[in-house]
Amino acid sequence: MPTYKEKETDKWFALQVRTRWESSTESLLSGKGFETFLPKYNNRVRRNGRMKDVEAPLFPGYVFCRFDAQDRLPILITPGVISVVSRGRLPIPLEDSELAAVQTIVHSKLPVQVSVSLLRRSVSLEIDRARVMPLNPSRSTTLGFLHAPALLSPGLK
Repeated sequence: MPTYKEKETDKWFALQVRTRWESSTESLLSGKGFETFLPKYNNRVRRNGRMKDVEAPLFPGYVFCRFDAQDRLPILITPGVISVVSRGRLPIPLEDSELAAVQTIVHSKLPVQVSVSLLRRSVSLEIDRARVMPLNPSRSTTLGFLHAPALLSPGLK
């Protein structure tokens, strides 16, 4: 099987892949000789009544791959790949600094913090209560000027 030869024009792109095929697709692309990156984090899940640590993709449904956008057919015919993230028909390359920042965070093994101010109305979010900790413990029980228990009490005005 011919392997891919890295060129000067290669850039990092996000690939949309089939659900739960991230690891398989990344392995297939690496086997073809492409440089890939699948950021993962440790997630604690309940299975069969027990808590278990499981490695999960940081961006479910996406794998990062470095290639020449003009020669993307070998990428697109790889099992599991749906498309290259694009604007119209033009693939959008990632900034090297953005990918380097994600790589630094993932390799540091530090917990990832989600900034709620970045979330929009159309973004769904699941929060694991066991993993949430307040940044400032002295303000953990207040929401603005309201005390949290007051919000939970029925009939209060």
